[in-house]
Amino acid sequence: MQLSDADVQTTVNLAVKFIQLREGFREQAYPDPISGGDPWTLGWGFTAGVGPDDTTTLVAANEKLTDLVGQLLSSIEGMLDPQLTANQLAALVDFAYNEGLHALANSTLLKIINGNGSSDDIEREFLRWDYAGGKQIQGLENRRQLEWQLYSTGAVA
Repeated sequence: MQLSDADVQTTVNLAVKFIQLREGFREQAYPDPISGGDPWTLGWGFTAGVGPDDTTTLVAANEKLTDLVGQLLSSIEGMLDPQLTANQLAALVDFAYNEGLHALANSTLLKIINGNGSSDDIEREFLRWDYAGGKQIQGLENRRQLEWQLYSTGAVA
């Protein structure tokens, strides 16, 4: 799958806005709500290399998020067989941002999308990813439902 530059920009912008609405911005690092410590989170939900004393600015966090989203989109493009819409791609970028690119790459969700699975099958696979630390998390359930909504209808709530 190969996107035009305009399609890449549209998808990146959509995914960045979607992620910002889900993550919220934090200038000061904060502990993971499940573990009470690692992984520490900063900015728009960044965890890689973040420690308890780290800080960021809104400008720096926006630049980092845009870069990360572009990298995720590029990786996801290489995993897909069918041509997807910007909304569908943005939903997958958010999924990978939240769950990890490795999780998406090895997921039944991706296998079903690549196999041109039914809408019901794709929805079911999105909604399965609502656990953290072995517990079902309402916030993850909500996020998966919003990703599915974006993927299936293009609506951003």
